[in-house]
Amino acid sequence: MLTTVPFLSSAIASLIATAAPSTEIIPFDRPSCASPAHPCLTQVSSQTHANPAYGFQFEYPAGFAIETESEQLIETQSHVQIYTSEDYRALQQGTLYEPGRFIEVSAYENPDRLSAQEWSVQNSPQSNLDPARPNDVDAIRVAGQAAIAFSWCGMFCGDSVVFTNGDRNVVVVVAIIDAAPADPVRAAFEQILNTFQFVDSDA
Repeated sequence: MLTTVPFLSSAIASLIATAAPSTEIIPFDRPSCASPAHPCLTQVSSQTHANPAYGFQFEYPAGFAIETESEQLIETQSHVQIYTSEDYRALQQGTLYEPGRFIEVSAYENPDRLSAQEWSVQNSPQSNLDPARPNDVDAIRVAGQAAIAFSWCGMFCGDSVVFTNGDRNVVVVVAIIDAAPADPVRAAFEQILNTFQFVDSDA
């Protein structure tokens, strides 16, 4: 059963406390990732990942690996996972059977042009927001757009940030799963959010 945690992790709290122009706090009244058996991971030296189909790009630290196998697997959505190089090697060697402490960046078509919060409530399996507690979130801005940020626990525990592009026809979910407060994956999570940009899509 999914439970929304009534506080934010240090990663999201840090984003709120030290908000950059692209990720700034706005007033807000607060009241799962499956593991593929044989993930196809590509270790890259570039720090930038671009998704031209959904019109965005972001940066992440060197020393991480990105899986793009499911990026274009389903027509109406896109997913990539970012792992540490150590976890990448363990996955390749078959010694990490239940990968945790990773980041997932997902994009979904939003034909009804719902706000981030409306979409999250109506699509709770994808957002991990408990629909019974829709206001248990904080509001920030990512890539110049209104975003909601919240912590949750289910099969895994993590933090999610959900936001739309300017036209509201794309929803993006950036989630970090099972990472301890001092884990370097948290720094990668913050970098992705702070450098996320919407660009022209191929659509």
